Amino acid sequence: ASLAPDKVAIIDLRPWDQPQETTYADFDAECDAVARGLVRKGFKRGDRIGILSLNRRELLAAYFGAMRAGMVVVPISFKLAADIISHIVGDAELVAIFHDEERAALCPSNTLNISFDDPGGYAALLDFGPFETVEPKPRELAMILYTSGSTGKPKGVLLSHDSQRWALERGEKLYGENSSHRYIVAAPMFHMNATISVKSALSSGGSLVLLPFFRAIDYARAIDRYKVTWLTSVPTMLAMVAKEADSLGGLDFSSVTDVSMGSAPLTLALFEKVQAMFPTARVTNGYGTTEGGPSP
Repeated sequence: ASLAPDKVAIIDLRPWDQPQETTYADFDAECDAVARGLVRKGFKRGDRIGILSLNRRELLAAYFGAMRAGMVVVPISFKLAADIISHIVGDAELVAIFHDEERAALCPSNTLNISFDDPGGYAALLDFGPFETVEPKPRELAMILYTSGSTGKPKGVLLSHDSQRWALERGEKLYGENSSHRYIVAAPMFHMNATISVKSALSSGGSLVLLPFFRAIDYARAIDRYKVTWLTSVPTMLAMVAKEADSLGGLDFSSVTDVSMGSAPLTLALFEKVQAMFPTARVTNGYGTTEGGPSP
């Protein structure tokens, strides 16, 4: 925000036909307003704050604002059953939950529930003004991500500020200066692929195209419409885009220079399909890296 205050940080495609652009200066101020609002409510460093919502700008401001105040963010999968969400709320000892209106009924009554869509919720919480960001101690907890629960109930994975900073610094060493890039994120923020993609985009000073959820055709159209340069996704997402190939005629993907797939296994056949869709891009995954040619 101090280097390029007027640069667009986030293009929120919720809804598609009324995108909202937010500058770095405005987003920085909103994150501070969330932090100040939570502190004003009496919450303190170390308190656990849940998020239960489709992707949107307000979600990201709540996410970063809570961490600025030294609180621990717990993104929750909205695909889970109500009893499992209740288990996570208790297991993580949540004191508040940010949510969209569609997920309101899934929020328990024993937490402060802050609706992004209710004027008396998120908008009323915001307290604009300067805020001194908490300096994390070594290995201090920043976020808890819950597993899918394939063996019993979901389990919380503890992630420190240090671990996330390490990942971002490692990415910078690998890829260099990325402030000119335009990223796209459609994966949910309760998934590590989305959280690290958002942080990579914003920490590098790039711009972020944010979809509320993944739908292959919308994802492909957004790449063309906003001249996205960097794709980060799980393999399943690009497999679904590849299946839509026949209906994507006329879309221009020539802006894409980098495609990164991770978080799940990938076949060589899909790797080659992705390279064919984005022939001038560098595609990276466990199979290796290509630069506008067949995979090794």
